[in-house]
Amino acid sequence: MTEEEILQQINNLQLQLAELQTEKNPEKEKQPSDKAIEQAKQLNPIDDVFFNKMGESAEVCEEIISAILQSPVKVLRVVPQDTITSLQGRGVRLDALADVRSAVGVEAELLEDCPIGEKGAHVNIEVQKDNNDDHQKRVLFNAAAVILNKTPKGTKKFKDVPDVVEIFISAFDVFGEGKMWYKVDRIISGTDKVIHNGMREYYVNAKIKDLSTKELSDIADLMEIFVESDRYDYEKFPNTSERKHQFKNTEEGVKAMSDSIQALIDEEREEQDKETKAVDIKNVMDAFGVTIEKAMDSLKIPPAQRSVYAGMIKK
Repeated sequence: MTEEEILQQINNLQLQLAELQTEKNPEKEKQPSDKAIEQAKQLNPIDDVFFNKMGESAEVCEEIISAILQSPVKVLRVVPQDTITSLQGRGVRLDALADVRSAVGVEAELLEDCPIGEKGAHVNIEVQKDNNDDHQKRVLFNAAAVILNKTPKGTKKFKDVPDVVEIFISAFDVFGEGKMWYKVDRIISGTDKVIHNGMREYYVNAKIKDLSTKELSDIADLMEIFVESDRYDYEKFPNTSERKHQFKNTEEGVKAMSDSIQALIDEEREEQDKETKAVDIKNVMDAFGVTIEKAMDSLKIPPAQRSVYAGMIKK
């Protein structure tokens, strides 16, 4: 081993040691910026970052799911911002994924008028403020990812694949049919027969207000809580209203929301920095005709980060 190689190894070890020391001795708790605090004050449950905090509460999810499904449910467990990976390696960040059982006795199989059977279901709640994508494919992709990731290893029969309910809450009418609440069924062409394959879809929006039935009127009230800053309904939705009040009007809640916003700002800045650094590495490689390792040596890229940049440049 040459002297240059020995020195390079020493340098790499020193960099790794510095990174470990940073992890063991983190900086004093970072305070959110004025930008993050101001953004936090403008948010409502229809904003995904706000709903992510709301969705940490099983009681809140239980109220929302029961109202939208128009059937009482029991939430056993909820994972806010659950990130699952598809077969292609793409990460799917869900706003709130709940393990749900029906609160009323039903038959073992899914009934036509009951969205949650005796075996329960995984309920994925998504909120969307902007109509800027193919949301039907978003729902399909997310449901497929949930099914693949939540099916136990070794499952041999398809009847044992878990049921999934997709709830899509939006500020806009996703179908443009002038309805507030949509239940999408699979129907055999030429008949009125509804068939079920273990996936159910519900779409609710805050643009249309439907008061034609008590159940729909309740959903309309819920949507107002989602989009109007000063709207609460402690009688119908006590847990949802209380948690919204906490994050909008208490010092502790506003701080928690501001921290979430700051984390997103920092994450975006970090991604931008990575992209800039990847471009710098590629420019050094092209300008001097050197390998990626040599280019990263010259730019003093820490060893722990090199695989990340190598992956970015290969793309």
